Amino acid sequence: MIDCIVWSKDRACQLDLLLRSIKDNFSFLDNINVLYKSSSDSFEQGYRKIIAKFPKIKFHKETNFQQNNKDIFNSFKTKYCMGFVDDNVVYNKIDINDFKKAIIVLDRGPKIHVLNLRLQRDMTYNHPQNCYYPLPNFVQNEPYLLWDWAIMDRMSEWGYPCCVDSYVYRTAYYKHCANNLQYSEPNSFESQMSSIRPYEESFMLGMLQSKILLIPNNLTQKGFTRHSSNAEYSVENLNKKYLSEFVIDTKNIYEVNNNAPHFEIPFQFIKE
Repeated sequence: MIDCIVWSKDRACQLDLLLRSIKDNFSFLDNINVLYKSSSDSFEQGYRKIIAKFPKIKFHKETNFQQNNKDIFNSFKTKYCMGFVDDNVVYNKIDINDFKKAIIVLDRGPKIHVLNLRLQRDMTYNHPQNCYYPLPNFVQNEPYLLWDWAIMDRMSEWGYPCCVDSYVYRTAYYKHCANNLQYSEPNSFESQMSSIRPYEESFMLGMLQSKILLIPNNLTQKGFTRHSSNAEYSVENLNKKYLSEFVIDTKNIYEVNNNAPHFEIPFQFIKE
């Protein structure tokens, strides 16, 4: 139904959690491409393990981020596509029929820019900014949320149309961004997208329940991103856990009651 790209750097353990959550809760994704980068032999071992574990997923080792990104986007065949980062989790099940109906709404709404899978109508907290923003005056709140993002604060979650992950875009638009912007990693890709906001498509569509969250328990990419400083969750420690046959448990993550799309959750581990 939709193609997707996943960006990952030194986080095989968290990527494993994301891919398991896609299998559990978003199983009808068609074509999953992982673009990964490892900064040491130890991190590379983590990726070799995950590549063997998920043989149906296409893994691409990063050599030049922008060119690799272009190549993957240009391989997409579906009308809609989306991205993930490796600290995302699909934490609530996505019903295929509800999703198809949402895509039909998006398809028939030329002024609707994107389907946002990380918001729900009670979320006012912004974790990266560490502040609260008001909810929009919804144009529609049943059976899907519809709002005018262009009149919201541009740093509010409700006024942010350019996130590289958790949004379902028209492939032609996302492919155009990948091919024509200048960037070096996911954060700068998003920053460049944010600089050319499509105000002619000033509406955003959302489901009643958030489906994807980001767990900011550590940091690997450049740029400002607020994250946990707990050393237990460093990429080095998580990689050691993963190579020792431990994975992050989903028990305290699936269906968690979160107040924001970015939400810190303690990791619990189980032996594979």
